[in-house]
Amino acid sequence: MFIKETPCLNYHGACDQQSIVVNLYAIESIGYSMPLIDIHVMEAVFSDEEKAQIISETAKAFGKVTGKALQDMTTVRVHEVKSGHWGGADSVWTTQRALELKRGE
Repeated sequence: MFIKETPCLNYHGACDQQSIVVNLYAIESIGYSMPLIDIHVMEAVFSDEEKAQIISETAKAFGKVTGKALQDMTTVRVHEVKSGHWGGADSVWTTQRALELKRGE
Protein backbone atom coordinates (compact mmCIF):
# COMPACT_ATOMS: atom_id res chain seq x y z
CA MET A 1 0.00 0.00 0.00
CA PHE A 2 1.28 3.47 -0.83
CA ILE A 3 -0.16 5.41 2.11
CA LYS A 4 2.47 7.27 4.14
CA GLU A 5 1.57 8.69 7.52
CA THR A 6 3.64 11.55 8.90
CA PRO A 7 3.05 14.08 11.67
CA CYS A 8 1.75 17.36 10.32
CA LEU A 9 0.25 20.65 11.33
CA ASN A 10 -3.41 20.50 12.25
CA TYR A 11 -5.89 23.23 11.36
CA HIS A 12 -4.77 25.25 14.40
CA GLY A 13 -1.20 25.31 13.10
CA ALA A 14 0.12 23.02 15.84
CA CYS A 15 1.73 19.65 15.38
CA ASP A 16 0.16 16.77 17.26
CA GLN A 17 0.27 12.99 17.14
CA GLN A 18 -3.28 12.64 15.80
CA SER A 19 -2.67 14.85 12.76
CA ILE A 20 -1.30 12.97 9.78
CA VAL A 21 -0.68 13.61 6.12
CA VAL A 22 -1.86 10.94 3.74
CA ASN A 23 0.18 11.27 0.59
CA LEU A 24 -1.98 11.17 -2.50
CA TYR A 25 -0.53 8.09 -4.13
CA ALA A 26 -2.60 5.38 -5.78
CA ILE A 27 -3.95 2.91 -3.27
CA GLU A 28 -3.38 0.01 -5.61
CA SER A 29 -3.80 -2.66 -2.97
CA ILE A 30 -7.55 -1.97 -2.80
CA GLY A 31 -8.06 -1.08 -6.46
CA TYR A 32 -8.76 2.63 -6.08
CA SER A 33 -6.72 5.71 -6.68
CA MET A 34 -6.79 9.10 -5.04
CA PRO A 35 -8.00 11.72 -5.42
CA LEU A 36 -11.42 10.24 -6.12
CA ILE A 37 -14.30 12.51 -7.10
CA ASP A 38 -17.85 11.15 -6.99
CA ILE A 39 -20.62 12.92 -8.90
CA HIS A 40 -24.27 11.96 -8.51
CA VAL A 41 -26.73 12.77 -11.28
CA MET A 42 -30.31 11.79 -11.99
CA GLU A 43 -30.61 8.75 -14.25
CA ALA A 44 -31.29 9.18 -17.98
CA VAL A 45 -30.42 12.88 -18.01
CA PHE A 46 -26.94 12.72 -19.53
CA SER A 47 -25.77 10.68 -22.51
CA ASP A 48 -22.70 8.46 -22.30
CA GLU A 49 -20.80 11.11 -24.25
CA GLU A 50 -21.87 13.83 -21.79
CA LYS A 51 -20.86 11.67 -18.83
CA ALA A 52 -17.46 11.05 -20.43
CA GLN A 53 -17.04 14.81 -20.85
CA ILE A 54 -18.10 15.42 -17.23
CA ILE A 55 -15.45 12.93 -16.09
CA SER A 56 -12.70 14.41 -18.25
CA GLU A 57 -13.45 18.06 -17.53
CA THR A 58 -13.82 17.45 -13.78
CA ALA A 59 -10.40 15.77 -13.59
CA LYS A 60 -8.85 18.59 -15.64
CA ALA A 61 -10.43 21.27 -13.43
CA PHE A 62 -9.12 19.53 -10.31
CA GLY A 63 -5.68 19.37 -11.92
CA LYS A 64 -5.67 23.11 -12.62
CA VAL A 65 -5.79 23.68 -8.87
CA THR A 66 -3.68 20.76 -7.63
CA GLY A 67 -1.17 20.30 -10.44
CA LYS A 68 -0.55 17.89 -13.29
CA ALA A 69 0.75 15.03 -11.14
CA LEU A 70 -2.49 14.86 -9.14
CA GLN A 71 -4.61 15.43 -12.24
CA ASP A 72 -3.08 12.33 -13.81
CA MET A 73 -4.02 10.28 -10.73
CA THR A 74 -7.51 11.72 -10.29
CA THR A 75 -10.42 9.40 -10.89
CA VAL A 76 -14.00 10.53 -11.34
CA ARG A 77 -17.11 8.38 -10.99
CA VAL A 78 -20.55 9.38 -12.23
CA HIS A 79 -23.36 7.71 -10.29
CA GLU A 80 -26.86 7.73 -11.70
CA VAL A 81 -29.60 7.93 -9.09
CA LYS A 82 -32.99 6.45 -9.89
CA SER A 83 -35.76 8.97 -10.52
CA GLY A 84 -37.63 9.66 -7.29
CA HIS A 85 -34.79 8.37 -5.08
CA TRP A 86 -33.24 11.79 -4.44
CA GLY A 87 -34.64 14.94 -2.94
CA GLY A 88 -34.65 17.55 -0.30
CA ALA A 89 -36.90 18.84 2.45
CA ASP A 90 -39.49 20.23 0.05
CA SER A 91 -39.55 17.76 -2.85
CA VAL A 92 -38.44 14.50 -4.36
CA TRP A 93 -36.51 15.00 -7.56
CA THR A 94 -37.31 13.20 -10.81
CA THR A 95 -35.65 12.61 -14.15
CA GLN A 96 -38.39 14.66 -15.80
CA ARG A 97 -37.60 17.70 -13.64
CA ALA A 98 -33.85 17.28 -14.17
CA LEU A 99 -34.39 17.20 -17.95
CA GLU A 100 -36.48 20.38 -17.70
CA LEU A 101 -33.69 22.09 -15.76
CA LYS A 102 -31.13 20.90 -18.29
CA ARG A 103 -33.19 22.51 -21.06
CA GLY A 104 -33.36 25.72 -19.04
CA GLU A 105 -37.03 25.48 -18.17
